[in-house]
Amino acid sequence: MKNKQHPNSKSNQLVRRFIAGLAALMLFHFVGCDENSQLEQTTLSRAKLAEIDDQFARGQIDQADSSLNDYLKQFPDSYQGWALKGWINVRRGNLAEAEKLFRKVLQLNPTWDNAYVGLGVVARKSNRDEQARKYYLKAIELSANNAEAYSSLVLLEIKAHNIDKAIDYGERAYSISPLNPSIAANLCWAYHLHGDDKNRDKYFEIAERLQYSGLEALKQRLAD
Repeated sequence: MKNKQHPNSKSNQLVRRFIAGLAALMLFHFVGCDENSQLEQTTLSRAKLAEIDDQFARGQIDQADSSLNDYLKQFPDSYQGWALKGWINVRRGNLAEAEKLFRKVLQLNPTWDNAYVGLGVVARKSNRDEQARKYYLKAIELSANNAEAYSSLVLLEIKAHNIDKAIDYGERAYSISPLNPSIAANLCWAYHLHGDDKNRDKYFEIAERLQYSGLEALKQRLAD
């Protein structure tokens, strides 16, 4: 004799299915909320860091540093934030502290090419030219379009009296970042040392048009 199905069994199955579906929907909702929250945090982080970077670019160093300290309390794993902290210390001449900060950046993100540029600048300013060259080349290895690394190599090659190589690096930098006034200024100086007045004047005019902050010092060096 067949077992009779309890009259409530079908409705119980429907209830269980409904509960399972509701649980899945709630899980999807919470996961979605978490992803949205992370996206909002990332957007907020980038917006705040952009504001601080703008302060730094305008020369408001103390204000940028104060804002960055607050930012890093909220976003302690922001390697871009720690990198900017490193550049602030470079600007202030605190090279040992800057080096520590750039190494911290590499702990958070070992492939961040900007950190190697920072280490290269610290090494160059500390008269460790060969070490600086290795850092710049490592930055280029990680990012072939790192204009700052190429432009920094210009200064090293000028110091080593490798003017042709300096010009080559400078032209590569300029092709990547033609609106960077420092790159134009470095190329101007390299062409001046090469005896190429036409290109010297060309890049001086570009640096002037881009409002290079060291224009008067560059003009004085060209006149000497």
